[in-house]
Amino acid sequence: MNAEREDAGDRHARLPLEYLYFTVDDLAEMLVVSTSTVRTLLVKERWPHSKFGVQVRFTLADLDAIRAKHRVDVALKARPTHIGTQQARRRAHAYNVRNGLVEQRYTGPIP
Repeated sequence: MNAEREDAGDRHARLPLEYLYFTVDDLAEMLVVSTSTVRTLLVKERWPHSKFGVQVRFTLADLDAIRAKHRVDVALKARPTHIGTQQARRRAHAYNVRNGLVEQRYTGPIP
């Protein structure tokens, strides 16, 4: 009996990662959220998943799709240099130059 179990474990260890399925508990642990959050977002956000009877399972492709769906790209925006005090305008211009948001350094006087 134990030999059969060991053989089954070996077969699973040799499977490619694409064929592995994760439970709701596994996914919650990977995303560092609670299982109730996973179940709620599964319905509300229409997360990709597989269902075997009443059991919900996720593949690595599902996990990648979930992460992509909730990814937030933060883009730096140039700060306006035409409002505020002269010191504030200079500070905004220095920020824009430092972050590459303006092509070249303005050498003239800041109005």
